[in-house]
Amino acid sequence: MNENDDNEIILRKKLEEAEKEIDNLREELTETNKGIIALYNDLDSTNEQIKKKNVELNNALLQLQEAQDKLIHSEKMAAIGAMVVTLNHEINNPLMVILGSVQLMLMKEDDLNPSLVKNLTQIEFECKRIKEVVHCIRNYTDLIPVEYLNSVMYDLHTEKTNPKNEA
Repeated sequence: MNENDDNEIILRKKLEEAEKEIDNLREELTETNKGIIALYNDLDSTNEQIKKKNVELNNALLQLQEAQDKLIHSEKMAAIGAMVVTLNHEINNPLMVILGSVQLMLMKEDDLNPSLVKNLTQIEFECKRIKEVVHCIRNYTDLIPVEYLNSVMYDLHTEKTNPKNEA
């Protein structure tokens, strides 16, 4: 054997070793790729789960906000109700004293000056009007909002006309 043959054998062994190393690296690369694909699939699945949970959380948040809005509205209505009852009482008591006194005076209309009768009739009318307005406020849930000077008012007016306009 000569030196060329020895070199050829050495090169073939090195080539075989290199080919085995390449095959091993190929197998490792294939396994690594499979691992990366599995991780990618797990990540994709996890992202989908996160998206579903986000949708669920957003829906729960909306439901909580709606419940909170309803609760706040309920509390406001209860406060308004308590205020209405108080106002009803505080306005009606003195109003009934005034109305009763005026009506007693009007029972003696024949003995009174016509101008005084006219004024007492006007006071009686306005007292009754206040009484109806207070009654409308008591039923505040039935009030209709009306636009007035760039804000909202509630229409408390009754169907009755002013006695001044009847003549």
